[in-house]
Amino acid sequence: MKHLLRYIWGILDYKIEYSAAASTPSTNFFTTFSDADHGGNLDNGHSTTGTLLMMAGGAVSWSSHIQTIVAQSTTKAEFVAASESGRELCWLRNFLADIGIPQIGPSNLNMDNHTGGKE
Repeated sequence: MKHLLRYIWGILDYKIEYSAAASTPSTNFFTTFSDADHGGNLDNGHSTTGTLLMMAGGAVSWSSHIQTIVAQSTTKAEFVAASESGRELCWLRNFLADIGIPQIGPSNLNMDNHTGGKE
């Protein structure tokens, strides 16, 4: 219990901030980042995927997990990571459209710290 209370006390100042400016039609509402390491798991050769999805300037979805396939190249590992990130981005865009907040125009999908493409 002490450990839990110390943890909570230590993160009281942590927060996710959303920007109203990020939701204006002239800017992108979503920004997604994906990355992968090629063969990072030395036991079985699987790569690790990392994804961060930001909405209106604040993080709303993130994950890091081992890929289910063994990628034969860095390019394939990055492609698998981008594909998973794009799937998450599409799901969130469709969810917002279903509740009456459709997104107009493309969303950024950044791969390996470089712009990879548009949805």
